[in-house]
Amino acid sequence: MQSLFEDVWQPNWFFIQERNISPLFIGEWGGFMDGGANEAWMGMFRDFIGIHFIHHTFWVINPNSGDTGDLLEHDWKTWDEDKYGTMLKPVLWQDNSGRFVGLDHDVPLGGVGSSTGLTIGQYYASGGSAPAGPTSSTVSGN
Repeated sequence: MQSLFEDVWQPNWFFIQERNISPLFIGEWGGFMDGGANEAWMGMFRDFIGIHFIHHTFWVINPNSGDTGDLLEHDWKTWDEDKYGTMLKPVLWQDNSGRFVGLDHDVPLGGVGSSTGLTIGQYYASGGSAPAGPTSSTVSGN
């Protein structure tokens, strides 16, 4: 991971967060669980996202994505537990009780009435604080 960081991630985009220029949002990341190079890269990227508390979205949920794989099985209902559990879930923002924190201000993760998700406003209203890591700043929820 060190060479990926030094040769690619830091000089091309991570310097933006590292120098406190702006927070980052990774629009899409993901791929096939191939047991090889792609899966190794995803694991390193997942770890990097977790260490530096980078907001992100995972690509892709639909089971007919031929170029990256998916989070749903072909029945469109069942999670690919291996991909979800090992790649995505470890870097989802959760409160102390395990509820997932979304970045939306009105609709919690899981939808209206969800018992597993919170809006960012609900999270801060309940006393939550922003995650802070080695190169990120803690920000007030107010």
